[in-house]
Amino acid sequence: MLLIGRDLSPFVRRTAIVMATVNVPFEREVLAAIEDGAQLAPHTPLGRVPVLVLEDDETLIDSAAIIDHILEIGDPTHALLPAMGHDRRRVQYLCAIATGAMEKGVASSYERFQRPRELIHGPWLDRLFDQALRGLAALEAALGECDWLHGDAMTLADI
Repeated sequence: MLLIGRDLSPFVRRTAIVMATVNVPFEREVLAAIEDGAQLAPHTPLGRVPVLVLEDDETLIDSAAIIDHILEIGDPTHALLPAMGHDRRRVQYLCAIATGAMEKGVASSYERFQRPRELIHGPWLDRLFDQALRGLAALEAALGECDWLHGDAMTLADI
């Protein structure tokens, strides 16, 4: 399997960590969404990372879809996502908060560093920062004094 993307992306990092945690071997191709768009185009019409190219050349895009596949084929002794019920829903809820905070962080970075200074919309940038910070605060509150976000072992929410 080939994981395409660079670790500057929190979505690529998260995907790589999950793959390593559940012992799924993979190779890396370091491409950036903006700078390497032409090289990404054959793999994804969206030009986003991460991309996972499977052994049969099937391509998976979006970290959630890739991670879902990895959890399906990975080492089952690493139960990163409970099978059902409240525990599963709670881990997915926490994952959604973490992913949302990452999305807002990336969006604020693009707004601040990719957009021409005179076109930056201050209220929008403030909203993105606020959303990211509220997401991180919610995760910190969920963690409390515990070692893990949910339960007594690492789950997908902790990655």
